Amino acid sequence: MGRLLNFATACLILGIGSFARAEEAKPGNVDPSLPIYKLVRSLEDVQDKIVSGDLTAVDMQRFMIGMIDRRLRTASPDEFNDLRNVDAAMIYAMSGGNPATLDTLVSHDARGNFDTRLTNALLMYLGGKGGSATKTLDEIVPEYKSTTIGPYLALVAANVIMQKKTDLALKYFDWARLSLPGTIVEEAALRRSLIITVKQNNVETSIRLARLYLSRFPNSPYAAQVAEQVITLVDAHYQQIGNDRISETLAWLDPPRQQELYLRLARKAAVTGRFEFAHWTAGKALALSDGKDDNPAKLAQLYLNLSSLPTADIAEVKGAFAKIPDEILGPDERRLRDAGAFVLSEVERQPTLDSLTQARPAITGKDKPAADSPQGAGAPPASPDAKPNAAKDASPAQPPEAKPASAQPPGKSPAVAKTAAAKPGEAKVQEASDEKDSIDTFLSDSQTQLKAIDELMKKGDK
Repeated sequence: MGRLLNFATACLILGIGSFARAEEAKPGNVDPSLPIYKLVRSLEDVQDKIVSGDLTAVDMQRFMIGMIDRRLRTASPDEFNDLRNVDAAMIYAMSGGNPATLDTLVSHDARGNFDTRLTNALLMYLGGKGGSATKTLDEIVPEYKSTTIGPYLALVAANVIMQKKTDLALKYFDWARLSLPGTIVEEAALRRSLIITVKQNNVETSIRLARLYLSRFPNSPYAAQVAEQVITLVDAHYQQIGNDRISETLAWLDPPRQQELYLRLARKAAVTGRFEFAHWTAGKALALSDGKDDNPAKLAQLYLNLSSLPTADIAEVKGAFAKIPDEILGPDERRLRDAGAFVLSEVERQPTLDSLTQARPAITGKDKPAADSPQGAGAPPASPDAKPNAAKDASPAQPPEAKPASAQPPGKSPAVAKTAAAKPGEAKVQEASDEKDSIDTFLSDSQTQLKAIDELMKKGDK
């Protein structure tokens, strides 16, 4: 057993072969005389494996960070006469290590092996005060450009200034990723560069960075952050990018992840009424199901039906909605389906006589109330907290004069009766006006309700 553990440790130090799992490796089995820089190289190798998609290395990373932390705290001052160990301590701190350990090393550095400008800037950054280190980092990044820690330092400096000095940050990110290709440094630099360019609405550069990332790190656990940026970019600029370039960019992902992104794009497009784009993205998602009637396929069919509402056969779409089980839909998808069903029900609803008279007739000069009457134009609005006057100061409201029953045909509204009493030519004009009022009212009410649904869906996206 001891030989096996020693062999696993040797593989770890050399960066070859398979790693022992964190549960099997024990700190006591690590030779305390191993050089610090070799341990840190192994940590870098583990982290590079993680961004390449080897999630079994996550536990090993945790173990390595803890082991290096103990090794640094027990190291003798003479070990830092070797500047490779000094650089290794810096890289450890910038790779998720314990900032307090770096602070301890600096406080015990009587020989001046550590550059206090650099360590102070790093400790401010790692302590959440990177803004205070901006000036120092601007000075030392060019100075350390050709050293082992140069790419890491450029990454740190770019993170500090990426909100205010975007062009310089992109320059630092580019230099860092080109210096260490295929590593976690390149992965982080590409991912954060994309955040900047998407925010800038720089479509061409964003597409190029997205393709680089997805082609080089498609299985990274951080790829979900890039996917969010791609969705934001495509959703805002899909017409400029075009369907072909969208397909080419997402083609680097495996089919399940492609399908997930197409479904998310289809949902956003359906909510915002971009039916043509929603139809295309939903169709791409459905094709990736490869004929399987699984949940993603059902969701894709939902978005296809929603995007087809303006031109689809009503009975066919209603039948498709009915086949989608509630259990596969989240709250937002249910609201989308219900919104589609509402639109279909409104299209199918038969008009009634009452719906033809929703618009109030215009008041002619003959029918206007007198200016000194309570209904007159000069009457002030009633106060909501006004008390009723005494009975002697108020007179009962006079009911309107009732017209004989024969003046209004039974079962007809006043507007219909007015139309019937008019001359033939006038009746046709009145009927056309009533019909137009009815259509306008229906469209206005429907648009108001659909806007309310859209607002609810947008809140769900946030």
